[in-house]
Amino acid sequence: MVCRRFLMCGLVILLDCFLLCTLSTCRSYPRYSNTTEYEKPNPAEENAENAPVSDDDHPPSAGLDEAAMARIIDDYLGAPYKEGGSTTNGIDCSGLVRSVFYELDGRSLPPDVRRLYQTGTSVEREDLEFGDLVFFAFGTRGVSHVGIFIGNGKFVHASEKRGVIVSSLDEDTYVENYRGARRPD
Repeated sequence: MVCRRFLMCGLVILLDCFLLCTLSTCRSYPRYSNTTEYEKPNPAEENAENAPVSDDDHPPSAGLDEAAMARIIDDYLGAPYKEGGSTTNGIDCSGLVRSVFYELDGRSLPPDVRRLYQTGTSVEREDLEFGDLVFFAFGTRGVSHVGIFIGNGKFVHASEKRGVIVSSLDEDTYVENYRGARRPD
C-alpha cells in the first residue's frame, strides 16, 4: 500500500516536472497579426501593433531608464490577454503596467486600474512622457483600461481581443474614451 502511494506520488511529480519544463521553454505566445491566424512576424513587415519599441520613438523623461523599459515592453508584445494575468503567458492591462514597472525597478504599483488612476501625479496629454500611464473609460464603469505611453502618440496596452499591442492615442476609440494620464511616483 505504501509502495503504491509512493509510486503514484513519484509519477505525478515526474508528470508535473515534464509539463512545467515543456511549457516554460516553448514561449508559445504569438504576436498579433492582421490575419485571422497567428503567425510569427517578419521583422521587415512588422506594423505598429507589434513593432519593437525603439529608443528613438519617445521623448525623454526624467528618472526613468527608458531603454530598459523599452526592452521589457518588447518582451510582452504579442502576449495573449488573460484577465488577472501578469506574465507573457497571459496578461491584462493592469498586470502589464505592474509587471513592467516591477521588472524595471522593483516598483510595486496597485493591482487594479481604478487604484492606478489615483497613483502618482496627474499629467496633461500634451505633457506626456515615456512611461506615463494613460487611462480610458469604456462603458459606464468609470476608468477601466490603462496603458503605458511610449512616445509619438503611441501607447502599449493589453487588448482583450488582441493581447499586448501598441496603439495610437489618436484612434477614435481612444480619443473618445481617454480619461487622463498619471506619472507613477
